[in-house]
Amino acid sequence: MLRKFWIGATVLLLVAGPIARGLLFDSDHAVANIVMVGFLLLAGLSAWLLLLSSKKLHRSAKLGIVLFPIVCTALLAAMFRFVGFSGEMVPEFEFRFKSKKSTVITTESNEVRENGPHLKESNLNEASTTFTQFFGSNRNGNIPSIRFHPDWTANPPKILWKRPIGAGWAGFAVRSERAVSIEQDGDQECIHCFNVNNGDTIWKKHFAGRHFNVLGGLGPRSTPTIEGSVVYVQSAVDAVRALKLEDGELLWESSILKILNLSQTEAEQDVAWGRSGSPLVIDDLVIVPLGGKTSRPIGGIVALERDTGRVAWQGGDDQISYSSPAIMTLAGVKQVVIVNEKTVSGHSLDSGDTLWSFPWPGQSNGSASVSQPIAVDADHLFVSKGYGGGAAVHKLSEQRRQWTCEQVWADRTLMKTKFTSPIFHKQSVFGLSDGVLECIDPFAGKRKWKSPKGRYGHGQLLLVGDHLLVLSEEGELILLEANPEQFVELGRMKVLDGKTWNIPAVFDNRVLVRNSTEVACIEVRLADTMLGTEQ
Repeated sequence: MLRKFWIGATVLLLVAGPIARGLLFDSDHAVANIVMVGFLLLAGLSAWLLLLSSKKLHRSAKLGIVLFPIVCTALLAAMFRFVGFSGEMVPEFEFRFKSKKSTVITTESNEVRENGPHLKESNLNEASTTFTQFFGSNRNGNIPSIRFHPDWTANPPKILWKRPIGAGWAGFAVRSERAVSIEQDGDQECIHCFNVNNGDTIWKKHFAGRHFNVLGGLGPRSTPTIEGSVVYVQSAVDAVRALKLEDGELLWESSILKILNLSQTEAEQDVAWGRSGSPLVIDDLVIVPLGGKTSRPIGGIVALERDTGRVAWQGGDDQISYSSPAIMTLAGVKQVVIVNEKTVSGHSLDSGDTLWSFPWPGQSNGSASVSQPIAVDADHLFVSKGYGGGAAVHKLSEQRRQWTCEQVWADRTLMKTKFTSPIFHKQSVFGLSDGVLECIDPFAGKRKWKSPKGRYGHGQLLLVGDHLLVLSEEGELILLEANPEQFVELGRMKVLDGKTWNIPAVFDNRVLVRNSTEVACIEVRLADTMLGTEQ
């Protein structure tokens, strides 16, 4: 009787696993994968107990059955090491005897080098085709001034240089041939300024700080912001810092944990994946997410004085998410818009007061919100998220300082952007929905297309001219038409090894990419119209 039970349980679990995954897959790929693995593990346990329940097996055979999973686990542990999870919660391993890339890049001391031999003398305040902050200089993923040549077969991109980098998911801010990112170097966070022409270090500065989570990995998350001759950086654990772009001299630092009167351990109980909001510089303010502990009063955002780092104002009352504050003009009012843990809100630039907010459920130590909101016209705001959240559009209006938020539509099956942000172009929204490229109509709330050929994982997306540029989770660079009618891939090239969640930076004819182990600079041929060969 017991044997029949274990036979039935094993068969049922093997059948139920794929069915459960299929039912959950459209909602959230990661959850579907976790459930599938759970069913398979239970099926394996059931089969193991089935064998042990056999009365025909000799004691020595049963001993072998008992020892088999133990021996196999020991052998696998001896041969492979765990390196983390993919964006869809698939465990990742590598051969243990493969040389391990260290997160210690150079010396622990701060390092400054004079301008390298290939670094041109230039005005640090110039504003040519630069990429000065997270998601582009306008913080909307759109780089309209650059046009890439669409034929990557005849004009393949080439890697100009590649070098190791410390762990972390930050991107690059670029100005005047200087590219700044932040990485982990041992037990310190390292702000690193590169020469974009050859990858040489111009300067680097180290500060105490280390964030690690077994699911999210090691290192800083926030992309620096360059404004004029100053770079502003948010630590994964605490401080906001201002440094000179020329040589990395520290101008000021402000401790978020001191403002909140919290320890790092207390803060990370509610914000498990590390501070990821990139500094927003507007007028004389530097604005970053604030947060706090759920058992105390919480501040959504904080504005620091740009010249001193002192607190100018605090606004909002929701826990922070992993999105970054942005400037938008909605219903005719210029304001700060931010996605929080459980809401989306707009704030006065003068005082930080909350102008409006609407619910947008999430959990900053679980089903987190990451994606940037999009203003699709003068009074409609598009939001999206992964973990089964989907997308929605809200209409905002203001009359006599009274704001109203009206949900136009919401659909949990559309635009499930997990670690990436969508792009608005030609009255359409493009994005990596659970790792697959999708295009939707944000006004009607309908899908235009979603191509299985566009399985790029939880990478990043930019709009460069009239083309989409994707950096896939596997480290491939892909160029596509930004075509609302159909999926058209134009070219691709492998650039980085390993999991890649970092956003690329585009400037002039270069694309700068990185992940947790290496950084590369790619030269891409510009369209002939930009080269002056056509009118």
